[in-house]
Amino acid sequence: MFTRSLTELLLAALVFTGGHFLLSAEPVRKRLVARLGEPRFLGAYSIVMLAAFAWLVLSYVRAPHAPLWAAPGWARYVPLLLMPIAFVLLAGALRPDNPTSVGALARAKDRPPGFFAVTRHPFLWATTLWAIAHIPANGDAASLILFGGILLLALPGTFVLDAKLARRYPDGFARLGRATSNVPLAAAFAGRASFAVRDFAFPVAIGLAAFLVVLYLHRWLFGVSPLPG
Repeated sequence: MFTRSLTELLLAALVFTGGHFLLSAEPVRKRLVARLGEPRFLGAYSIVMLAAFAWLVLSYVRAPHAPLWAAPGWARYVPLLLMPIAFVLLAGALRPDNPTSVGALARAKDRPPGFFAVTRHPFLWATTLWAIAHIPANGDAASLILFGGILLLALPGTFVLDAKLARRYPDGFARLGRATSNVPLAAAFAGRASFAVRDFAFPVAIGLAAFLVVLYLHRWLFGVSPLPG
């Protein structure tokens, strides 16, 4: 089953996923920052990861279709249920006052803005839902490697990022942790999070609009319709 193209895809997934964890590991990061400085390290990190992601995508496009299972009927509905949530979380993550961005915890507010009150990591949870949504519906080796690799990066990445932020900014992270959670809505159910409805209207509208656009263009962009039937 593992052709040369699938082996390349697996290697690209390992480099992309492993590279994130390796370069962000505290001992490695400290040595590189000491040698390059923070701005150069962040620039080099971004370039390396962008190149690894491009390799991953190109390897996926070139990979043969090697079926592993026949997708059950219900699998077609999983993306339709999860992807609107993923798009809304993604829209909520794209704001300049991200409280978990570099240096932001040093000036963290008591109430996190927008969807950061739902989860500290809306982008990573959006990516997690995207990966989960696409695994059962595809059922081939290349898709399992691509989406499985990204899932193994995004979901554990929420906990790894929490641990890193807690080490670097203990006071700011403790303040943020009292008002939000890693797992979406966990802080709300625990009575720790407070929400301002006005902060959600714009990202919800943008996220749902983006979902509908991608849903409409999905067959043209990716060669398959996500709609049942």
